[in-house]
Amino acid sequence: MKSSLKTTDITTSEISLKKMIKTFVVDHSKTKLIFKTISKLQKDNVPNAQILEQQLGGLTQLCNLIREMPSLYRKNSDNEQRTFNALVEHLSHYNTADGALGFPLKAILSQALLIAKIQFFRACVRFVTIQNIRDPSYHTLDNQLHEELAEAVYTQLAEQILLDILQQKSISKIQKHSAAEYLIDIWEDDALEATNFCPLINAAWLARNHIDSTLGSLLGTTEYINLVNEYCPSEFLDFFDRSDVSEDERNAFEEFLFDMTYEEISLLRHHMDKEHIAAINCENAEAIIGRTIDHEHTDDFIQPMALHRSFMRRQRAAQLRNANNTQGPKQTAETYIMLYLLQKESPQTKRKT
Repeated sequence: MKSSLKTTDITTSEISLKKMIKTFVVDHSKTKLIFKTISKLQKDNVPNAQILEQQLGGLTQLCNLIREMPSLYRKNSDNEQRTFNALVEHLSHYNTADGALGFPLKAILSQALLIAKIQFFRACVRFVTIQNIRDPSYHTLDNQLHEELAEAVYTQLAEQILLDILQQKSISKIQKHSAAEYLIDIWEDDALEATNFCPLINAAWLARNHIDSTLGSLLGTTEYINLVNEYCPSEFLDFFDRSDVSEDERNAFEEFLFDMTYEEISLLRHHMDKEHIAAINCENAEAIIGRTIDHEHTDDFIQPMALHRSFMRRQRAAQLRNANNTQGPKQTAETYIMLYLLQKESPQTKRKT
């Protein structure tokens, strides 16, 4: 009898876990991965499995709350009808002074859900990586979770690019409208990822996440070849190698290659010229620029959070140059590509009424 009750409890627990996961993610492969992660940790009596299950419960509640809210494609409130086009126009004239209050509530909650998703996968990676050190059977799972975390991080970064575009006065109306449409799609569909709506940039991030900068002579030849070997899209690389590429675009691509800001690269070149040094390594570079250099790829795993820090560092530097009108690229390499794509095409939304 006791054995029967134990089996029933386990079955009930598995059903409950699967139900939560299916609410959180609709992709079958993701559902299997999360279930396998928590189940394996539970089977091995790892206490952290309970933490993941609790986080999953909170994510499920947030998902349900967002999905119960009126669609952003068409919303009726207080007897006023807001159309999709009206929301696009509102976002295109976004006032940075409004902060989060300038966005619909569903948009704010969707942004929070994406952050929560990243934190959940970070926790999965952290707990499984600890187990992987002790038990090689966790290795494949560890690698898969790093890749899944990367997808969530890339999506959040793409959202940051689009939000930044809305806040810039120099961006064209067409590009701002397209950026707003993409954002509405992201906020409306929590299953949408960067690989769905900006596969070119997503693939470039994935390639960059698989290489580390060697610096050397700061020509970028090794980094460029490594990007090609990691299948960085030719369209992405060709954009920065075209005959009419601007100096700012070229400098932004250098930032992307070396994982440094324009100011840091200039500082290194000045030091090398002053000291008559032909090449420099990461250890010496750290002492000169005054910070630790992250590595996007270590051992067998990519490190998505290192790429996230790289992008945010480069984006903040570009924003400061814009504000102060100082020398250097006024956008990140990824933003230049996004602007190019927004000028060329706009998203196909589910409903434009």
